[in-house]
Amino acid sequence: MSDMLSMNHLVLQEMAEENAKYTGQETVVEAYSCPQDERIARAALIKRVRIRIAGCGGAGSNTIDRLMQSRVDGADLLAINTDAQHLNMIKSKAKLLIGRRRTKGEGAGGFPKIGEEAALEEVNKIRELLRGSDIAFITCGLGGGTGTGSAPIVARAAKETGATVFTIVTLPFKSEGTERMNNAIGGLEKLIRYSDTILAIPNDKIVAESPSRNVNEAFNFADSVLAETIKGLTELITKTGVVNIDYADVSNILKIGRTAVVGIGESDDDKDKVLSAVKNAINFPLIDADISTARGCLVSVIGGDEITVKEFERALAEIQSRIHPDAMVKWGCRVEPGMNGKIKVMTLLVGVKSPFSVNTPEDIRNIERIVGDMRGTSDIDFIR
Repeated sequence: MSDMLSMNHLVLQEMAEENAKYTGQETVVEAYSCPQDERIARAALIKRVRIRIAGCGGAGSNTIDRLMQSRVDGADLLAINTDAQHLNMIKSKAKLLIGRRRTKGEGAGGFPKIGEEAALEEVNKIRELLRGSDIAFITCGLGGGTGTGSAPIVARAAKETGATVFTIVTLPFKSEGTERMNNAIGGLEKLIRYSDTILAIPNDKIVAESPSRNVNEAFNFADSVLAETIKGLTELITKTGVVNIDYADVSNILKIGRTAVVGIGESDDDKDKVLSAVKNAINFPLIDADISTARGCLVSVIGGDEITVKEFERALAEIQSRIHPDAMVKWGCRVEPGMNGKIKVMTLLVGVKSPFSVNTPEDIRNIERIVGDMRGTSDIDFIR
């Protein structure tokens, strides 16, 4: 019996080490409580949802760097760029310099065609790095050369490996000019072919609440919001809670509609922190939609040890009251130390009506018109 327990412990240790390679976190290993635990543990390891996040170009690589700093749980990170100097400064679990022959590591010069050709040079490596993914997040800032040109190639490669592809991109600041916006629209037209769900956010929307930011602050804030969104979506699936949201829940919700919006809010308001957190989530910079039409919703509520069942239920009820009455709702709740009396609410709403919906080429033309109408009101100036 002792030999069996010893062997089981070794097997569990082996799986814990494998899990540490994937998550970057150590696992405390304890002996199995019963003979069936080994088979259950092995099944859990085999069926673990594999999430990969690929950041393309300068902005996408910056997002990967931020995710490394914030220690996103349960995802492999991949930074892809043509600029060797920039890529060298990025921290990531994996990096890929594309276009060695085409760009010689000097970047794409703002030309999406060069970014595309660079990615095609390494498409087999890209496919291999993404192989085995259940969900692939593809992120970049559209408008430049590498991100705009390579992201559709990366999305296609992920799709070819069988992954659910969730693309999250930003659109150029209005002051960046017509050329970059035309590049961005061209990139969106290609991305729509290979993405199950697309979230396209104008940078101006992100910084609208604080238009006096200088250039560096504006770009850094846009990068940070993008990273926070991807981290939240990833940990919605990978972190264990009191009530869990699993891959099947996410997959079923994403199939409801291509257009999604994400909201993240938290509050420690003594009067009504639940309502305040929900309102902050709904007013998140990435939400610009009529959420009453949402037909699918993932909700995650996070609090400290002091959070009550009533508060969990209140947050869920508040979200449900604002979306379509027949919407499919999947929810999870998690207790985390260090919340210090705060409640955090995260929502993924699918099937909403938004001016930034990306379902058809006509939607892309609509986005182009909207962003065009926004031009001329920015307090952020760019010198080219």
